[in-house]
Amino acid sequence: MKQFKQTEFYQELEATIMEYMRLDLEFTFGGYSDNVFTYTYDIESDGLNTSIEVSFICEDTLIILMTTEELLNLKNVKYFSLRVFENVPGSLISEVVEDIDWRLGDE
Repeated sequence: MKQFKQTEFYQELEATIMEYMRLDLEFTFGGYSDNVFTYTYDIESDGLNTSIEVSFICEDTLIILMTTEELLNLKNVKYFSLRVFENVPGSLISEVVEDIDWRLGDE
């Protein structure tokens, strides 16, 4: 069974993350439910609000603020999900522009 960083998903994830952000951006802890940790980052530019949500299950030390690079280097990852939402200010509707996930055992 491949480790998280050895999967094709990781390569896709890394490319997607680099499309939207830098490695030094700080994500904020957003919540914990059913063993899944969630971190978020919001970007405002050109009249659009973009929200990036990273969710995962891992065996690692976590802190309230984590950089993109720290999230990509988590240890013993069993599940990882990346969702990117865009919305126009003043609108309650968000459009999902990226939605990828991986579970241990996926090849």
